[in-house]
Amino acid sequence: MIISLAKKRIYSDPFLKQRYEEDNIERIEKWPEILLMSIPEATIVSIVETYWIMKHQTKVSDRKILEAIERHRKTLSPESGPMPSPLTLPNYIKYRLEVEISYGVPISNEFIDDAIEAANKAYR
Repeated sequence: MIISLAKKRIYSDPFLKQRYEEDNIERIEKWPEILLMSIPEATIVSIVETYWIMKHQTKVSDRKILEAIERHRKTLSPESGPMPSPLTLPNYIKYRLEVEISYGVPISNEFIDDAIEAANKAYR
């Protein structure tokens, strides 16, 4: 899912599409896992997957789930700020993208929303 979302973002962004060119886009499939896990699509998929696993296994509120995810993500990336309000899955993901991956080519909110929905469909 991470690879397909990354390709979708590259193909839909004129700057990235030109930068990576056709043959380089396909190389993403050969990237090492550690590199794949550093791209925004991995952040989105990872948070959505964790959210749905916790949602199916527990009876706690969304707020508690997102707070638990935040505690874990802060151990991996200690930078943080105030949690978004209202605290929803999409708002939380956008916050973590801003905290963890605020460098590089900007990602449109439209792409983020589409990626969240694709991940939700896969894990819901």
